[in-house]
Amino acid sequence: MRRLFPRLCDPLCGLEFALQKLQESKRAEIFALSEVQSLSGAPGNFEAVLRRRPRYVLEERCRACGECAGACPVSIPPAGKQHGADNHNRKAIHPAEPMAFPSAFVVDRRFCPPDCRKCADICPVQAVNLDEQPGEMTIKAGAVLVTTGWDGYALEKVEEYGYGLYPNVVSNLEMEAIAENPSDLKEVGFIQCAGSRDERHLAYCSTVCCSATLKQILHLKEIRPDAKCYIFYQDIRTPGLDEELYQKVKALDQVLFIRGNPSTVKPGENGKLWVRAEDTFSGTEISLDLDLLVLAGGMVPSGGTQEIGALFKLTRTPNGFFEAHLPCHPEESQKTGIRVGGSCRGPMGVAASIESSHRAAMDILPFVAETIRIEPAYPELNLTKCDKCKRCIEECPYSSYAFDPNGFPALDLTKCRQCGNCMGICPLSAISMRNLTIAQLAD
Repeated sequence: MRRLFPRLCDPLCGLEFALQKLQESKRAEIFALSEVQSLSGAPGNFEAVLRRRPRYVLEERCRACGECAGACPVSIPPAGKQHGADNHNRKAIHPAEPMAFPSAFVVDRRFCPPDCRKCADICPVQAVNLDEQPGEMTIKAGAVLVTTGWDGYALEKVEEYGYGLYPNVVSNLEMEAIAENPSDLKEVGFIQCAGSRDERHLAYCSTVCCSATLKQILHLKEIRPDAKCYIFYQDIRTPGLDEELYQKVKALDQVLFIRGNPSTVKPGENGKLWVRAEDTFSGTEISLDLDLLVLAGGMVPSGGTQEIGALFKLTRTPNGFFEAHLPCHPEESQKTGIRVGGSCRGPMGVAASIESSHRAAMDILPFVAETIRIEPAYPELNLTKCDKCKRCIEECPYSSYAFDPNGFPALDLTKCRQCGNCMGICPLSAISMRNLTIAQLAD
């Protein structure tokens, strides 16, 4: 992401400000290159095991002077598939990408020649440690906030548009970099819902793709006013204040909205793409020679969402995002003390993701206090009625029950949501909600 509407500002600016405040806080620790290996405990007393990958550069010493990169003999390709302004090589020792945080350089040892230590030899502060090994550490926490984000849909699967086959077919994320330096672009096509709202791929709408395309066109036209832009769409969806963005782009010269996705995309003459489509409004066939074709792909759960979901045993929706009670408690997972924020809950834009994560962060504050408040309406078990059938243990949606030494169900009050499910499913009516017993309900 390069520009945020409506100011078209650099999103890294806001990140730098937020990270600076975190660095200055005595109550925040940031562990880069780290992954959660396990999580145990209960709300107010979680214990997480982290695995830290080696950076090979000491964060507390590195001044990011760049002398090590100058001495490095190896150039490596940029991370991921990049275009335009980002299409440059880097050295095996380089700043972190896409944002240099922390400022210390990092070494990609996969590309280092055997026995090469030029970066370590030239470093003026002896910050390079090429013998660093992976490590593990354990931290304690009162609560867990999961913000694992999203990934772009694999557009190679939408075979009819040639992504991955033709170099001038790119994703909307790649267009972010291209739009910064579009010097040779005269005619650009944009296909909306590429793989979205399609039972073969993603059945849902990702809510932000139309707005992202319109923003890119607006930025492109500011740099190249003579560029011609063609938007192939099923429906233009710009909810809320993004309608203003749609009206701005619609009023621009040489911007054409074509209702209907292309039926043919194939290489044309002089390195261009030949695209054919039917405008379902006018019923006319349109044939274009484009310099670039941009696919607006949808949002899918990130790899991190899948990993953390399995590790923490968090329930996910059929589409793979974390499940939550959207009408009332959208930030709550089905594990007490664990909150989910941002687009790991579902497709959303940057502003909505920030708001969601802020709400989730505020919601976990009670779990990081010295004491946890328990509402006096929790379930109580009548041991004289219980026959140890295990049904409450197996069917509690929050894993609040476990066996005690005598084989009876024991309730962990910090995990219990007081939903009453256990009272309803107990075949012997051995469980009652405190201050709301079965006898009271019967009366």
